[in-house]
Amino acid sequence: MSGWIVAAGSGVEESTVAWVLIDVAIILVVARLVGALFRRIGQPPVVGEILAGLMLGPLLLGSGTVTDLLGLGQPLSDTLFPTDARPFLKVLAELGLVIFMFVVGLELDLKLIRGKERLAAGVSVTSVVLPFALGFGLAWTLHETYLPEGIDFLPFGLFVGASMSVTAFPVLARILTDRRMQRTPVGAVTLACAAIDDILAWSLLALVIAVVEASTGGGGGNPALELGRVLLLTMGFGAFMTVAVRPLLVRLNARFRAAGQLTPDVLGAVLALLLASAWATSLIGIHSIFGAFVLGAIFPREGAEAFTHAVLERIESVAVLLLLPLFFIVTGLDARVGQVSILSFLGVLAAVVVVACVGKFVGATVAGRIQGMSWRRSAAIGTLMNTRGLTELVLLSIGRDKGVLDDTLFTALVLMAIITTVMTSPLLKRIYPDRMVQHDIAEAERAALGDQIAFRVLVAIDEPERAEPLVDLACGIALSQQPAEVVLTSFEQQESGEGRELSSFLDTIATELDALGRLEARVRDRGLSVQSFSQRTESMAEDIAAQTARLGARLVLVGDRRDDPDWVATVAALVAAGPADVGVVVAPLPRPGTPAPDDPPVVEVREGPGGLAALEYGVRLGLPSGAAPTLVGISPGRGTRRHQAVLDRLAALGHPGRSEAAGLDTVDGARAAAGARAVVRPFAGPEGLEPVERARPDAERLGCPVLLVAPDPNQIERSGLDTLLDEAEPTPPTSPEPAPT
Repeated sequence: MSGWIVAAGSGVEESTVAWVLIDVAIILVVARLVGALFRRIGQPPVVGEILAGLMLGPLLLGSGTVTDLLGLGQPLSDTLFPTDARPFLKVLAELGLVIFMFVVGLELDLKLIRGKERLAAGVSVTSVVLPFALGFGLAWTLHETYLPEGIDFLPFGLFVGASMSVTAFPVLARILTDRRMQRTPVGAVTLACAAIDDILAWSLLALVIAVVEASTGGGGGNPALELGRVLLLTMGFGAFMTVAVRPLLVRLNARFRAAGQLTPDVLGAVLALLLASAWATSLIGIHSIFGAFVLGAIFPREGAEAFTHAVLERIESVAVLLLLPLFFIVTGLDARVGQVSILSFLGVLAAVVVVACVGKFVGATVAGRIQGMSWRRSAAIGTLMNTRGLTELVLLSIGRDKGVLDDTLFTALVLMAIITTVMTSPLLKRIYPDRMVQHDIAEAERAALGDQIAFRVLVAIDEPERAEPLVDLACGIALSQQPAEVVLTSFEQQESGEGRELSSFLDTIATELDALGRLEARVRDRGLSVQSFSQRTESMAEDIAAQTARLGARLVLVGDRRDDPDWVATVAALVAAGPADVGVVVAPLPRPGTPAPDDPPVVEVREGPGGLAALEYGVRLGLPSGAAPTLVGISPGRGTRRHQAVLDRLAALGHPGRSEAAGLDTVDGARAAAGARAVVRPFAGPEGLEPVERARPDAERLGCPVLLVAPDPNQIERSGLDTLLDEAEPTPPTSPEPAPT
């Protein structure tokens, strides 16, 4: 047996084979354990597996401290991974990398880009070009110290620039899936951006390798001619794969469908094509991973979903579970600080991390904002695009193999890949919190179900016989944007104890349904769609928030309950939940001469999101009847520019409004508010619910409801008002086509 192993290995010692086997076992156990640990703390397992590779290498087990502590004659990493075994581990790692890149290409779905081409292309190109340029500049500042002998600056600068430009598509996709963000607009756009980024990054890397081969004389002869040869052969390879190999894959899919399963012959053919493609690009002079990636990318998509899934199922587990961890360990064995001091190394590491983060984050964020996304969602895309992980390691290992990166810079870049990946999840939760994710998921689900309601108002009713002011305000606001819907929900507090008599309970239900029916008719008379619900509740704030999220309501209206000492806490909890904009309607006691629907609303001018929300609903109340709001308390330093701009736009639309510098607590302000349909003011800040107490005498004095608006914390930019005014712009008439002669 021993002789057979020696013969089969062409002189390989049996002890070397034994070390390879036990090394693979060690690598699998350590990678799985550390990966599982990182999964438990909310990090991608791949980060733990990369760190496991560094731990088993010279940075930890191979360090002098560990060697002295254990009293060994040589570093522990050299004992566990003997020099004779490392070439075999490297071959297995390369095989795992080739299969993994085939999987990456296979999972690259260009349908992700469909419909988002302009936005995704803009973000992707910017998030590649800016970090590449910054990385190239950083390389210039570092080249005197870290440029390896025999390497020109151009390939060195290109490699450092490319290392700043990549995004780890597989890791990013896993983060999106873990947070269910793939169902949100941010997730969909990010996946599209990452798909384009993948194509750009690997194309750029192929070009960089071609330049390296040409400049180092990898193919011999003139560097310019060598570069031209590599580029021509690469383009020829791509054309051959598309024209000749893709039809072969289509025929393999037909055989798969005819057999109803993935037969050994079909799987063997796919694996043979995979290895042949990797061999071809290696022969060209770029790298074997490119052939594998291209084969995966050209796999048929339409009508081949089952075929693709079956191939992935067979080979992905082998690549990811068995072979890919070997790549992390081999990479970790090459990571070392080198001859520079720790302080110098930390300085290089800090510079690399800052340049990488600034380039990716700023590039993607600014590009997303220019394309029309909000700052917060653009920043979420920038954070996600800063994920590097495994893709970065692939690039760096190639640079190390080509001799372009020395030990110190290679190690700094590996640590940068880990740092930028680790920081993604916690930073993303700060920028794009779970409540925004749930909000966007609900919006996407309603869109998928065909919900065409443009504006939905939920009226939370606890006393139906006193709910008419709420319903009237809800109708006035909803009419501003069609198609609209008003949802009436009667909440009755669930009583504790043994409960009421059955007759009393049924009588209450009958009275409640009768009152709801009258309110429904009131809404329909205004030409609006209406739904009504009746619900028993133990926590009114929680149930209102849940129904708001479920229905996708933009505004929740609740009334004032002067006789309930717990009402203040209920409204505070609802505002804190932030399911939508929340409006508290403080109505005057019933009296003759209630405000008419065409009376102008009054808006108290305030700064900040609350002030903008109050302005929006003041405009919504008046716009359907052409009654622009009267602004009171408008003065320099209190939102004048924004509020005045809205008045100017309304005047241009034929709805001139008024403004008054005095506040409502003055004679002039009260005179300006005389005959108002409602007073709209922000549900202000640090004093808690004291505005409700202040609004009650104002409602009595002015004889109209006071609407206190608390803005939805998810609607940071308050773009609804601009959208509303844009839709109110008259459509220019179209010229009739000339009659045919």
